[in-house]
Amino acid sequence: MIRHYAAITDEKFSGVAIDFDEDQQILKAVRDGGERLTMEELSTGRRDQLFLALRLAAIQVHIEKAKPLPIIVDDILIQFDDAAAAATFKVLAGLSLRMQVIFLTHHEHLLRVAEAAISHPSYKAHSL
Repeated sequence: MIRHYAAITDEKFSGVAIDFDEDQQILKAVRDGGERLTMEELSTGRRDQLFLALRLAAIQVHIEKAKPLPIIVDDILIQFDDAAAAATFKVLAGLSLRMQVIFLTHHEHLLRVAEAAISHPSYKAHSL
């Protein structure tokens, strides 16, 4: 499930790990080379990517046990560069094979990023 983080970061991070600080568990991001970073050591974008990966993993667990529901995401890519946005669109496209995924944005350029990343007939952009 944590492979989402690796995918969303375009393999710059390999996943997440739990470390301990005294008696407290701490979630850390694991770089491709094994270095573990705390949330404070991550950029805002990488932190957002980590939390999105955790949410997507929870959604995936849910659809394995229950009827899939549509997922609606609203401007989740604000802190992502285009490479991370493209990688995220690929992850969302994979989820869309099992459930409806609706992505809302007011950033027009992300539609072009999505179209280039997904290039799948099930991808449809609608403007309001």
